[in-house]
Amino acid sequence: MSSGSRVCSFGSLSESSSLCSSFSTNPENWEAKEEQARLDAEAKEEQVQLDTLEEEGYPNLQIREPVGEGRYSIARLITYGKGEQRVLKLSKETIETSEYFKLTEKRMGGEWLALLEYGPNVLKTYHALARDCASGEYILVDAETVQGMFEDPEKCEGKDYTLIGTVSEYIEGAQTLEDYATTKGIKKVETLLKIAKQMFQALSTVHAKEIVHRDIKSENILVTPDGTLKLLDFGFALHIPTEQKTPSKKRRPLSICGTSYTIAPEVVFGGKYHTPADIYSIAATLIRVITGTLDYFGVGTSKRQYEVMQNQSQTLLGVMRNEKLDGERDKLENLIEGLSQYDPEQRLTAEKALEESYLKSLDASLSAPLSSSSMAASSSSARH
Repeated sequence: MSSGSRVCSFGSLSESSSLCSSFSTNPENWEAKEEQARLDAEAKEEQVQLDTLEEEGYPNLQIREPVGEGRYSIARLITYGKGEQRVLKLSKETIETSEYFKLTEKRMGGEWLALLEYGPNVLKTYHALARDCASGEYILVDAETVQGMFEDPEKCEGKDYTLIGTVSEYIEGAQTLEDYATTKGIKKVETLLKIAKQMFQALSTVHAKEIVHRDIKSENILVTPDGTLKLLDFGFALHIPTEQKTPSKKRRPLSICGTSYTIAPEVVFGGKYHTPADIYSIAATLIRVITGTLDYFGVGTSKRQYEVMQNQSQTLLGVMRNEKLDGERDKLENLIEGLSQYDPEQRLTAEKALEESYLKSLDASLSAPLSSSSMAASSSSARH
């Protein structure tokens, strides 16, 4: 595949050409000329980035259709070699000084943390495409190298990399939990417990590395055709070593990161937080799935939702109790209560949640049939 066609598939060169033809009739339009120059420069950069991918690990690279898009990045299907498929996620706009994109002696966070080894419930990321700020060149960094630097920070000495994109596994037929819930209309308690269990399995491996994901929500969870859930999007993720968990007057408060309808109270109000913030977000995500609305407190705006959280005039458990569900809801209510305590120190951890007997014995795959007890409870609920 030629470099030109590869870049055109991203749209930059074709956009530049159409602009060029329309602007050439108006040579006085300097703003248009500047815009064309910007597009040409972006196209050139994209070409260099894709050449780096092809030369350093992805021969015969072909850029295919988009498979997802967020505020900060766009993900596209790629094929390479003899037809192997993966997903290339490129930042829409990389700020060289932004800490979220950086890997240095003092910093490894954000999507760099997606390259660590977690387990089957976290989407596998194989490579990072980065700019070496010392040389100005693009490089491809593999997951094993990043894992090594995470385990031994001395290996980061002298490094100054800015993340441009990542290459991760592609799962045909997968959809986000948001889409899955919308199409399925999840009201069965056992299905909700299966979702919770798989999220605990994901977070137990993430939290074991003292990493806070900071953006747990249904859009950042994939459901595969075989019923496995996979956590993705580590863009806001932060490594907070144990010695930094204790509040210190010298250490500035952590930034407010997350999504309004799943963010934990201490993130908004406390300034200091750790892994329990993700646990609250699991509870909020379950409530989102159950209710089918982002405004589950019924207050209309994020500001009002934060006021409700701070005053504790409503709780996630209270919202859930107003919902009609199929199955033994006591288990789910107890779980939601344990996950959503206002005091983060009182919340269940992912590991503790997995020790609950009703989760321990549960086949968590969403494709597995519901248990006979669940079906019986559902039938009884329907009769009454």
